[in-house]
Amino acid sequence: MTYSSDLHPTLYRAVEQSPSTVVITDRNGKIEYVNPKFTRLTGYAAHEVLGQNPNLLKSGLQGPDFYADLWATVKAGQEWRGEFCNRKKNGDTYWESASISAVLDDEGQITHFVKVAEDTTARREAQEALQRYAAELEAQNQELDAFAHTVAHDIKNPLAVLIGFASMIENEYDALSEAAIRQSLARMLGSAFKLNNIVDELLLLAGVRKAEVMVAPIDVARTVDSAWQRLADLAAEYGAQLIVPGQWPTALGYEPWVEEVWVNYLSNAIKYGGNPSRVEVGAEASDGIVRFWVHDNGQGLTSEERARLLVPFTQLAQAKSKGHGLGLSIVRRIVEKLGGEVGVESDGEPGHGSTFSFTLPAGSSNARQGEIALLAGARSQ
Repeated sequence: MTYSSDLHPTLYRAVEQSPSTVVITDRNGKIEYVNPKFTRLTGYAAHEVLGQNPNLLKSGLQGPDFYADLWATVKAGQEWRGEFCNRKKNGDTYWESASISAVLDDEGQITHFVKVAEDTTARREAQEALQRYAAELEAQNQELDAFAHTVAHDIKNPLAVLIGFASMIENEYDALSEAAIRQSLARMLGSAFKLNNIVDELLLLAGVRKAEVMVAPIDVARTVDSAWQRLADLAAEYGAQLIVPGQWPTALGYEPWVEEVWVNYLSNAIKYGGNPSRVEVGAEASDGIVRFWVHDNGQGLTSEERARLLVPFTQLAQAKSKGHGLGLSIVRRIVEKLGGEVGVESDGEPGHGSTFSFTLPAGSSNARQGEIALLAGARSQ
């Protein structure tokens, strides 16, 4: 069939110059004509597809039922409308919105099929990007709500202590003994320190999201020791003992952030541990990943507590808890920014304790920082 001679010249030029792809097949589905838009879009020259079945464009995304429905529709003389995910000659996929209908002769018999399609790849990508953006906004809104609730809860307790003791001193100063005043001031100072720690962690949490830092081999032994020294008063209060391995594997990270991870994990292990607290830390390297862990000898966690514990801005309702809900949210954000994952294990049996872990990429202790450094900012969510 020679379309240039069989079609009206104006109609032929319109099809040839159409911004839509036009494909004409015989009644058996063999391609007899494609317009220039088809060749520009797919990368196939006309002579490469003439006589071929359109299934050479299949991407595999749509299954047999999809095409069975299509052919049943058009062979019944009805128009089919839908979207294809097809594959170009170079292997790239593209989407098109198509209309396929039958061409009938004077006796009403099907002689050909015509497909007219529009490339919708850019539109779909824009829609998908918009959906992702909407999902991210929704997630951020949910995080913001949880964040506000957590901050309000965490700030309210020490603030109430400050206000309470300050009011008592103001109203009953003359009746209070010097010892009572000193005790009240000590409680107020302790609450002020708690508020200051909360503010510091809020600043850290906000900074991790936007910061770009240089990732390099970290001195794990030094980092753990520094974190434990920061918790010296808390460890003394609980009579906590720290057990460390003789040697640590080398991992890649940003040492100030990793120290914050250890501080949060170790402080929880001290507070939620046994009496006295026994805190054991360790690591194992496998397949380019180092898994660090902190194990306590406390009551352990139920399956429900484990399920929600590492969700951002949650807090366990444990009577013994003296911490606040930001700590594990900070851990998660830091570790994920550095390319790792967080985890928690516990069988829920009293005295068996819990194990909190985080992973980092493994590194060579002999590598120069400049050779293995990565931008952690590239790992942003």
